[in-house]
Amino acid sequence: MKLEQVKLEQAKQQRRIAIFKFVLLAGIIAVTGLLYRVLDLGQMSSMEGVGDVVVQVRAMSNDYGAVGAGLFLMAGICAIILNIPTVIVIAVASAIYGGVGALLLGVLLLNSATTCIYFIGKKLGRDFIFQFFGRSINRLEAQFEDRGLITVIHLRLLFFALPPMNWFLSVMNLSYRDYGLGTLIGGLPKTVMYAWLGGTVFNALAEGGHELSEFYLEMAVPVVASVSLSVILKMVDIRYMSGKEDSDAAIKE
Repeated sequence: MKLEQVKLEQAKQQRRIAIFKFVLLAGIIAVTGLLYRVLDLGQMSSMEGVGDVVVQVRAMSNDYGAVGAGLFLMAGICAIILNIPTVIVIAVASAIYGGVGALLLGVLLLNSATTCIYFIGKKLGRDFIFQFFGRSINRLEAQFEDRGLITVIHLRLLFFALPPMNWFLSVMNLSYRDYGLGTLIGGLPKTVMYAWLGGTVFNALAEGGHELSEFYLEMAVPVVASVSLSVILKMVDIRYMSGKEDSDAAIKE
């Protein structure tokens, strides 16, 4: 009897996963198709075409004002929940609203979407998330036992919101405080970087620039700063882990 119940539950789980995958794929296709039709993305085959699209979407955003920003925020949150990389969403925001607008929207988007993902993940459960997105990361999860907040900050600084990290973190042994605060603090530096980078590039294209070489410095500074920060954090992590292992070994002896 119990075996039949287990098999029935597994079958239900597989159906839920199949439905979730279908909804995810359908959502991505729908968003892509909508953007292609609304923005006429077929003209983005050249730098001039990209610049024209940027000018068009910025004019549309001015017409819609706060309502347009609100709609973009909701669409961006849905996109991140659907596992579309946050970097892409911030890049689109920088094309429409410039660097400062993308920074503000990026912070709201990342933290709102990850909050939704956290509670959706808790509702769906660990087995569902790991079956859908991949196997459990036991070594990573062990880090949350003693320093959950710091681990989330480090992961956000190193990998930002690289899919499917948001979903994995949602089912780790984490309180919402550590998850939310860690995402806010750790995600801010790269949100600034991508907003600045996108704003610089798209502003240049919108102003009719076809050569980005004159903006190398503006583009290089945030990239170098982000990479340097990631390398430093990785070195600190390695040193911390090696020190912790030595300490644990000494205690056992």
